[in-house]
Amino acid sequence: MKKSKNLLIVFLFLFFSACEATWTMEIELNDDNSGDYRIAILLDQEAQLYAVETGQTSIGGLNAILTAMPDGFGSTIYEDNDKLGILIRNNFQNIEEFENQLEILRENENTELLLLPLSIIKLHITRLMWREFAASMKKQP
Repeated sequence: MKKSKNLLIVFLFLFFSACEATWTMEIELNDDNSGDYRIAILLDQEAQLYAVETGQTSIGGLNAILTAMPDGFGSTIYEDNDKLGILIRNNFQNIEEFENQLEILRENENTELLLLPLSIIKLHITRLMWREFAASMKKQP
């Protein structure tokens, strides 16, 4: 199973290198560490049609990603010029919940494709540390 998953990943890299794909991720983080995010993937429509014709869409097709989308995630199919894509959106109450949601996406091989170029996502809360540091500096004579 591990070997077949590795072969699948190699195939997907080769497939996506033959077509144009665009991934974007936008995160809005509030002061209380809550926020929302959007992940978008756009794929060349010609490459998708070729994949459908050759039967290569059992994993990684837009419909497969939408079908595998866990509950609680909003999703939209949209078109931008000659590309067709998926926009996934969700919100979180804290950083831990955000990281848990990303792990949920990684559990399925189809939704994991949304995170393909985003290998490590870690948020560091520097604003709070800076405020504490600045407050301690003001107290010193």
